[in-house]
Amino acid sequence: MTTTHRFVVTTNGNLQNFLSIKETKAGDLIISPRGKQHSASVGSEAATTTHVDDKPITTSNITVHPNLNSEIGSISINYKDNVGGSHDRKVAGVLDVKSGQRLFPITTSIGRNVGRPRLSIDRSKYQNLIELWPGNGIDLTRDSLAYSVLVANPKIRFVFPEDFPRNVVSLAFQHFQIVFLYWLFNQPTKFKGTTLTFSTPEKYMNGFEFHEALNFTNDITLAHLEVYSSLPEFSSG
Repeated sequence: MTTTHRFVVTTNGNLQNFLSIKETKAGDLIISPRGKQHSASVGSEAATTTHVDDKPITTSNITVHPNLNSEIGSISINYKDNVGGSHDRKVAGVLDVKSGQRLFPITTSIGRNVGRPRLSIDRSKYQNLIELWPGNGIDLTRDSLAYSVLVANPKIRFVFPEDFPRNVVSLAFQHFQIVFLYWLFNQPTKFKGTTLTFSTPEKYMNGFEFHEALNFTNDITLAHLEVYSSLPEFSSG
């Protein structure tokens, strides 16, 4: 039996399902950002947030594999993207995450339009809903949603200080732990946001130490801020 966790947030009175995570019988995780992202892709093979690609990117799904027979304890993350109308597949090979102490950011998104009508769902029809800011939601005319999905060793219990500047949801699976960090970008949502994923076609990379993961969310927030003024507004028509 598989279980799907749906991440939701209320906008304009509607409950919006913007991300889903499902564990397969084989222990893989399928992470699905829902809806068109209309995002500018930031970053590349290395852990950098300095480059912005103007081509629109839609990530249809991301699959995380535990590589159970790996002698070096690696995991693989497969991305299936549509970039500027062309299909693109990429892979990240990551060390020191499955059984180690590090985390790896599978995908990070800031400023996506999570208010699209096609993302609306009926709360009564679904289980395992993970709601951000229940009772309040988010006003997209004032703020933008920012989140990062990180994978980690399921046996680690991270201790977050009271003044930790991110909201945190942790989900335990057979081979992985998902740490979902989310926060507000305090500017109105535009037609286009910013996403970041990594690939390692020729070598493995290590995950992030805990403090590096927090620094990473700061870096991507600044990267989005740098391009924010040039991003397109919603059409008035």
